[in-house]
Amino acid sequence: MYDVLIRGGKLIDGTGATGFSADLAIKGDTIVAIGNSIEAEAHQSIDATGKVVAPGFIDLHSHADMSFFIDPDADSKITQGVTFEYVGNCGISFCAPLIGESAYDLNTRKAWYDTDWSPNWTNFGDFLDALEKTGSNLNVATQVGHGTIRRAVMGMDTRAPDSGEMKQMQALVSESLDAGALGFSTGLSMAPGYYSLAIEVFEL
Repeated sequence: MYDVLIRGGKLIDGTGATGFSADLAIKGDTIVAIGNSIEAEAHQSIDATGKVVAPGFIDLHSHADMSFFIDPDADSKITQGVTFEYVGNCGISFCAPLIGESAYDLNTRKAWYDTDWSPNWTNFGDFLDALEKTGSNLNVATQVGHGTIRRAVMGMDTRAPDSGEMKQMQALVSESLDAGALGFSTGLSMAPGYYSLAIEVFEL
């Protein structure tokens, strides 16, 4: 017996091949059968006639860093077929590290929501631990933002960092990557990123 049997949908397999009508059977978290008119019982049967069955979509440019703490169900994404989000883009990792002035962007965005939620962490590792505990319906990966790092150490200063500030920023980037950030993003067309010279970005 299958756990889920999706019948009659137009199957898009993600390879670029033309979609085709088929049934799809799932056991646990694995697709175990694809074929025409699968004859079997299932705990849940879904009639997908007239609908598309496809792999979950990947949103590679998301700024929903804090949204998962306010709405872990993420219905606005799930209903669009998105199952994976990559956040921390454009040099802004809203949720970490929260040191010095780097919390400004988070607090500005938080004001858009009717919520009394507040973070209880400052570093990237604790942010990722808290994110895991939300039980969000989406898979989430994050980058650490250059602008967030710069703001944590230098505020909105319109100059190059001195050697001590550079070491502080490098330490924060290393700490964040070691904690689980998958990359380092930049936003060099907006403050504070556009105050940076290329050598600063290269060294970080």
